[in-house]
Amino acid sequence: MGFNFKAFGTAFMDDQAKAIQKRVQKAEDYEDQQREQAERNKSIVGKRRALVNLAKTEINMLRKLGAKDKHINAAIAAGPKALFEFSQSLQKEAQKRPSAGGSYTFSENELDAFIDMPDEFSAQAMDPAEHYANSIGLASPSLGGYKAKDQGFLKTALGMGLKDSARARLDKDAYYEGYSMMDINEIARQEAYESMDPGTYFSFRPSKDYNPVSVGPAFREAYGDAGLLSEALEGQLRKQYPVESDYQAAKKAIISRQQAGVVDAYAQQFGKRFLEDSSVNLQGLMGDELYTATYMNYQSQDDLERYIVDGLLDIEGISIGTTVKTKDGKGRVVELTLGEGDQVSHMKLDGRVVNEDEIEVLVSNLQKQGLLSPSSIAYGDKPLPKDKPEVDPEKVFFPGEPGPEGGFDGKLHYVTETDEGRGISLGVPPRPAEGLFAEFRGSGMDGATRDKILSGEMAAPDNLKPSQWDELFGEDYNRDGSPKVTAEPEKAVDKPVEVQYTRANPYVFEEGLDDEEVKKIHAALPAGSHFINPADGRIKTKK
Repeated sequence: MGFNFKAFGTAFMDDQAKAIQKRVQKAEDYEDQQREQAERNKSIVGKRRALVNLAKTEINMLRKLGAKDKHINAAIAAGPKALFEFSQSLQKEAQKRPSAGGSYTFSENELDAFIDMPDEFSAQAMDPAEHYANSIGLASPSLGGYKAKDQGFLKTALGMGLKDSARARLDKDAYYEGYSMMDINEIARQEAYESMDPGTYFSFRPSKDYNPVSVGPAFREAYGDAGLLSEALEGQLRKQYPVESDYQAAKKAIISRQQAGVVDAYAQQFGKRFLEDSSVNLQGLMGDELYTATYMNYQSQDDLERYIVDGLLDIEGISIGTTVKTKDGKGRVVELTLGEGDQVSHMKLDGRVVNEDEIEVLVSNLQKQGLLSPSSIAYGDKPLPKDKPEVDPEKVFFPGEPGPEGGFDGKLHYVTETDEGRGISLGVPPRPAEGLFAEFRGSGMDGATRDKILSGEMAAPDNLKPSQWDELFGEDYNRDGSPKVTAEPEKAVDKPVEVQYTRANPYVFEEGLDDEEVKKIHAALPAGSHFINPADGRIKTKK
């Protein structure tokens, strides 16, 4: 009997029909199952969405308190609860500042003192809300992200790839909160929290409670003790500096360092709460300039920019929108346009627009160099300050070269820059520009150094402080270094001309003289005479 093709064909078609039906049923069951799961899993998405909203509230609070995105992102990456613990800790820290009236913004320096975290990590530049949502598996919806494979006509006819097609259909349309059914089920399968930057650590060290009643007296006692030297150190200084003026200068320098150390220790411990405590009156103890410099050491670049711009806005004729011009140390024209919020809204350097992320640092550097003082800026119709006069090459000599007439001529000298390099210029240097940190350039100056500068034995340093210039030259020279023109001196009171007043035998002004009488006596002293300055008790030389 031969092979029955008809029966075989019938059986084959029956088997294929059953197989196709089975594939269709599986696809339908799979789709029904996914739909049912999506309906159940909506609650998971809802809970995580609520968490994201809570996180956004805490993120906004942290930003209001001064936290940067890098701090917030480090907390998010460190664990599921770290963000909320960070917010609570920083709010408690703000409550320790009652003078702020419930609204306090921490500087970046203050935050860095509280927080221990990596200097760099991959997620630090992300939007914190997006970072948190991704960490709990709630990334932004991506409808239609799943594409079914093209099965071709034959496979499609045989019911193949139906499950794949069902997945694509379930991923095509939004079902809940903008997510498709497949998105919802995928979210439900993910862990409730998974760090996007494993290994990132974050910890918060709260500051000590600040009680001005106890801190103030303790600081004043420590500061007073720092103003005293031990008998051993006093004796050592006496031996090292036999000249009284040198001894006093060295003693003052040591005391200043000791007192600055006390201030710094308290500032590191309590930050701005201590620096701003009116009961301590730190500004009165330190003086305006030193206090300001200390205070600004605990500010971020952003805070420093606001401080500088606020100072510029206090100048008459300057307001928001004003463009302030100055020149940097290289002679380039710098333009600063002042904007809202005590910020520089626009900056140009020789016509080139400066990137926003560079502005804070550049403004800070200009201030430190004394280039944003009223005498160094132009605004409105005011011209730019004149450049320093050209150096006369005939009055400059270089290391290794003989000076005028083979050596020093008794005139004052200072270091200057020329096209030929760094040389020694004859005459008195212009007074250094004032600025926020002008008194912190260079180093101290003892009596021996002052005498050598005044006699021409050594050049005046190129990093003179304004106060040092005043001490050396202010009495007899203008700010540009030119000699002051004085009227013919009147007949002096108690004219001291018969005696030679040396360092060992200086002229001593009588007590009770007024300023005018002191000036007349000083004018009558022969050049080269030594006298005790009644203002500070130091021995000075009449030029």
